[in-house]
Amino acid sequence: MKRVLLVVAFVCVVWLEAAKPNVIVVLTDDQ
Repeated sequence: MKRVLLVVAFVCVVWLEAAKPNVIVVLTDDQ
């Protein structure tokens, strides 16, 4: 079970790193 959580956490971190530029653009466009 711990291995599954580690994989999920790793995927989330990678996805956030990849999506960070888009998130910043969305936040700046909001303002």
